[in-house]
Amino acid sequence: MKLNSKYIAWGALVGLGVMIISVISSTVSARIVAKEVAIQTINNQSGFTLPVGTSTGSVATNTTLGAMETSTIRLVPLSMLDASPRLVPESVLDRRSPVGILYARPKKASDMLLESEAVSRVVAMTSDGWFTAPYEAVKASVNLDWYIWHDTQVYKVEQKVLDSATGVVFIKVNASNLTAADFAQQLLNRTGIAVWLELGPMQFVPSSLSAMRASFYSEPRLSDELARRMVAMGQIEDNEVGSPIWDTNGSLVGITESGEGDKLKIIPGSAISGSLQSLISKQKIEHASLGVRTIPTSLVRSIDEELNLPERGAWVYSSNPNLPSVLQGGVAFTSGVKDGDVILRVDRDIIDESLDLGDIILQFVPGAKVTLRVLRDGEEIDIPVTLGTQVTSKEL
Repeated sequence: MKLNSKYIAWGALVGLGVMIISVISSTVSARIVAKEVAIQTINNQSGFTLPVGTSTGSVATNTTLGAMETSTIRLVPLSMLDASPRLVPESVLDRRSPVGILYARPKKASDMLLESEAVSRVVAMTSDGWFTAPYEAVKASVNLDWYIWHDTQVYKVEQKVLDSATGVVFIKVNASNLTAADFAQQLLNRTGIAVWLELGPMQFVPSSLSAMRASFYSEPRLSDELARRMVAMGQIEDNEVGSPIWDTNGSLVGITESGEGDKLKIIPGSAISGSLQSLISKQKIEHASLGVRTIPTSLVRSIDEELNLPERGAWVYSSNPNLPSVLQGGVAFTSGVKDGDVILRVDRDIIDESLDLGDIILQFVPGAKVTLRVLRDGEEIDIPVTLGTQVTSKEL
């Protein structure tokens, strides 16, 4: 009798275990099947029809079921983002790098270049030894001796020329057969395009242009300077300022002037090319000039809507009596441009958030004849102007 009780107890335990396993198995199977059905439903179902005016599943009281309007909510399966690395274009890879490193050192320094003496990156602009770098990166070291390391060679810098209109320094060394950069055309409203940042010779980081303007300036700016800076995504060290940014064709979009967080300020290459051409052909840098100080109307509108300015344009304005809005004796002054005018366009170039007045003026050669479309007292008028000449180069 005792033996039978023992067997009965063991049988009960075994039966209970089988029952538990069966329940768990059924639950897991049900969940797996439910998951598969849900995935297939989402993938195959074009949408679900829901009543308009419902709240948490209940029909609104003012809607009858017989005359109920419907809306369709589409369910789309999630897709993975493309996580594959963006490859550097062959147009960038299939050539020697034009990037070098600029060193600044005291006149009686040792014969070996030190890493601590690296100031910025430089980019070869011509095959015979003209490089460029942003002035902001090198201005503290202009009185030191400069050397450029490029393609395993070290060159002593023979000439330094500042271009005040663009904020770059052109640097000359005695070299030949260098790989020179090509320049990308001015990119208008092309934010989001793929570019590549070259932090050092053949050291590439994928990036993209996030803005055509780094920020709106709050003070009037002279029309004869390049105030605008583009913005690209990425990070750089201090001595990596001056690193170039290339497009998919291997053309120079610009050079980095500074970095803050994950954003880089870029001097447009299209502006640098005009200065370089003038320097090579004339041994000095000349640009066209207009002679007005302006501020973007879009900025002014955001501050004071009562001024009733147009959405686009350059407002001829200055609050500083020592910095007049129309320069005395300048071509704008002699052509009849007045304080308070809004310059809407120069010839066919419209002034908007992607282009400053300075961008447009520096595109022209000195002496070019242009027509300004101006808004004055609520009326648009045309003012013909012959652009003047300004020398913006200075030996350092």
